[in-house]
Amino acid sequence: MNLKEIQQELKDIAEKHPLFDNIKENGRVVIGRGNTINPEYLFLCDAPGYIENKVGQPLMGNSGKLLDMWLKECNITDYAVVNSVPIMSLDANKNIRKPTTREISYFRPATLKLIEAINPKHIICL
Repeated sequence: MNLKEIQQELKDIAEKHPLFDNIKENGRVVIGRGNTINPEYLFLCDAPGYIENKVGQPLMGNSGKLLDMWLKECNITDYAVVNSVPIMSLDANKNIRKPTTREISYFRPATLKLIEAINPKHIICL
C-alpha cells in the first residue's frame, strides 16, 4: 500500500470507532503533518486536542508551538508528526482525556503501517 491508501485506511477505521461520534459534526480525523517521505525524525503523539481537531493537523496547540520552537532552535527541518489515535478522546463530560490502551491498540496496526510507509530514520514518542 502507498501512503495515500494507508491514510485513507486510517480514516476508514477511525469512522468505525465509537470516538468518531466526538467529531462527526465539528471535527476531523487527524493523521499527520510535515515531511511524510523518509524524514529524519518522526514525532509520535497520542491524540488530537481541540485545536488539532479543528485544524486537522497534530500538535497545533501550545504543545505544538513548543515543539516548533524547539525544532527551529535545533535547526531540525526534516520531520513529520503523527498521532497514534487520530480522533480526539473525550470523557463522558466532553473533556479531553488521554487515549485508553484499548483505543491505542485499535489503531496500532494502521499506525504501524503509516510509520512504515513514512519510513523515518528516527522515531520520537511524545
